[in-house]
Amino acid sequence: MAKNDRVLILGGAGFIGSNIAKKFVSQNYKVTIIDGFLPQTGANLKNLRSILNKVKLIRKKVEKIDNLEKQVADNNLIIDSMGWTRHISGMENPLYDLELNLLSHISLINALRKLPGVKVIYLGSEGQYEPFDVQGINKQAAETYFKSFSKIYGFSTLSLRISHCFGQNQPTKDTDIGLVGLFIRNLLTHRLIRVFDKGRKRNFIYVEDLTEIIFLLSKREFSGFSSLDVNAYSIVLEELAQKLIRIVGFGEYKKEVLPKNLVVNDNYHSLDTVELKKMIGQFPKHQFDKALIATVNYFKENL
Repeated sequence: MAKNDRVLILGGAGFIGSNIAKKFVSQNYKVTIIDGFLPQTGANLKNLRSILNKVKLIRKKVEKIDNLEKQVADNNLIIDSMGWTRHISGMENPLYDLELNLLSHISLINALRKLPGVKVIYLGSEGQYEPFDVQGINKQAAETYFKSFSKIYGFSTLSLRISHCFGQNQPTKDTDIGLVGLFIRNLLTHRLIRVFDKGRKRNFIYVEDLTEIIFLLSKREFSGFSSLDVNAYSIVLEELAQKLIRIVGFGEYKKEVLPKNLVVNDNYHSLDTVELKKMIGQFPKHQFDKALIATVNYFKENL
């Protein structure tokens, strides 16, 4: 198998990472996954159940891998999907957020120093725009490290600033599971959906659309450092609540004033996908209601 058919996915047992792994396995790539299965992350062996016998899985924190440089060198494409997506928890535990959203990526960057020509796709967040919380600050810092070190050491980095992702393999338990997940869980457990303030809007992307975009980008040439906005849908949250109530078949929502403790995390940015479309054309996109239906069915099976 050619080196071009080998991909290393860091954080590959998590929500987005596991979906990326499935996509590349389906395209006959040799896939290596590194994941430390850290507490409060989405890492779960169940996410890899259908492909576990088709991938190489290294169950270690990236900082603890002695031969990380060799693992990286054995692959032409590196997908960095490591991270901690809990905004509120990050504000409560900024050191843990720092460990997962910055220090782990610096460990990867250190391994890339002697590997010019390697291609890296880094999964960032739209929260990096005017970051108001710890997660956004650390994700932006990680992107800045990639930007600086790729220029100095000659590896190539494509940083994706991704909107709120939802779909299969996303966490269904605990708090801070994303707006789509939270709304669905509240409905299925007969709880009220709380919609804060009239007209509040958010960007979203279905995980299958995101993985297809990442796969298409992996087939394109890129060098140096560049960043892309990745978004599929923008919708007012009250409309999202109404759609989900129709899909589930029951439930209610209530409009409330945004609590002061959530204001810090309340940043909406209009994402521009023009550059993304220049690279891959008009990217694939599921019809929004169908993506929501698939996610509701996933929650029904996994709550």
